[in-house]
Amino acid sequence: MLVSRAVATAALVLLVGCSAPPPPPKKEVPAKPATGLSGVFKAYQMARASWAQDAMPLKAHSINLESVKSENGKAGVWSVTFYSESRQKSRTYTWSAIEGEGFHKDVFAQQEEGFTPSRQARPFRIEALKSDTDKAWEVAVKKVEELVKKSPNLPAFFVLETSDRFPDPYWRVVWGESISSSNFSVFVNTTNGEFLMKGN
Repeated sequence: MLVSRAVATAALVLLVGCSAPPPPPKKEVPAKPATGLSGVFKAYQMARASWAQDAMPLKAHSINLESVKSENGKAGVWSVTFYSESRQKSRTYTWSAIEGEGFHKDVFAQQEEGFTPSRQARPFRIEALKSDTDKAWEVAVKKVEELVKKSPNLPAFFVLETSDRFPDPYWRVVWGESISSSNFSVFVNTTNGEFLMKGN
């Protein structure tokens, strides 16, 4: 009698267990774009840890993706190039919000290359990067508001660079597919977020 009750209880437990609904599938968190400083700092940490401790930022630019919309100074991919004086080399790293469209998710290093600093392309201290691309976007849009209204679907991207025109590095907000084909761009200081100039 006890044995039959035990068997019946076990069968009931098994039946309840089998009839329980499966756990709901985990919701995938959609990939989100990042600001320029976020992409640069993540790449900088990787460059210092795995390549050269004296790595210094040289230049950077955003890349627009189809699956991760760029908006308000944020982009799905940031390409960042560093310079190492001890190695006399440069190396580019990409940070990507996704695995796809030709990019690896998170930070990925490319091959190092020879490089000689010049007045138009020189490394700078990471401390010079204080004002982010979301701020630069706000400043830039105000300066070219009418032009943006006339071409609301015109793509925009960011370039972090140096030149002999300004003492500090700057964000260059470019409207168009490339710098050479762009009709207008805005330069914003990276140290204080102030407007510098408009240009083509």
